[in-house]
Amino acid sequence: MTAILILPRIDPFRETRPGEIRIIKLHDFQGGLTTGVLTLSRHSPFKSIIFIGDEDDSITRTVEAYDLGHATEHYPIFLELSIIFLLSIIDPLIWFVSFGYIMHCVVISIFLVIKTLLIILSAGIAILLFMRVAESRADAFAYKVTGKSAYENLVETLRRAYGKNIKSPEDAPLWSKIFHTSSRNAIKTGDPLSSICIWEFPVVLSFIASTIAIIRSNSICIIYPLLFLGTLVILFLIGLVFLPIVRKYYRMTERGSINFSFLLAGIYMISSIIALDAYPNLYLVISLSLIGIILAFIITRAFLENLFP
Repeated sequence: MTAILILPRIDPFRETRPGEIRIIKLHDFQGGLTTGVLTLSRHSPFKSIIFIGDEDDSITRTVEAYDLGHATEHYPIFLELSIIFLLSIIDPLIWFVSFGYIMHCVVISIFLVIKTLLIILSAGIAILLFMRVAESRADAFAYKVTGKSAYENLVETLRRAYGKNIKSPEDAPLWSKIFHTSSRNAIKTGDPLSSICIWEFPVVLSFIASTIAIIRSNSICIIYPLLFLGTLVILFLIGLVFLPIVRKYYRMTERGSINFSFLLAGIYMISSIIALDAYPNLYLVISLSLIGIILAFIITRAFLENLFP
């Protein structure tokens, strides 16, 4: 709340109108940087600023389009909120376990420690997957704005940043490939899910679903590996069932269709497990099921609707 009150009143955000995406060109600035803050304005809760170099060439225009994709979807703000959410999970859990152990007011078992680690790990890999998808969507945005030259411009941008030995995105440093994907296919195809490996959605979403399902159990060492494998198989099968319908409406690359199908299957699995954990409270089950349906609708609309120019 303090950040919402203070940051919008600090330059350069003070000169940026709510809802505006402001582009600031700097001399000798390499690459691009997108920032954003939340506001209390009734016109728009977002203010976004893009910092790029002042060169007038195709490479700079591609970088500008890439960062414009981030700003359009308010990626920096959602990333900040995701990290705050992760820290809000980590701090209370660590404090609860540590304080309970020191004061002997809570029985700290190996099961509690493992559950704590699984919750933190699930939140962490969920944020990482969100980052990779967001970066791929920005790549797709750059492709749709600048065309087929976007990929070559990306490679040249990587050369400027990491050295002349870069011949493709696969040659980029490991940290870049972790956050941006290694193939960067989205900037060649315009499909935001074509950069994501086929195994990522099933493995990550199965891990999260298994963690949610195991919270009430005390037989983690035995049940969790079996539950994870079972969830992975079921999610894979549900994804294959969804695939023919997804292909009909997604109409982009084959990898993108498969990934989108697995994404929807994962949302279905996680929503179902959360709703089942609420049983026998039928009102809570219905409420959680509706939330899952709304979430699936929002994600489906984000990928199927033509948000990009």
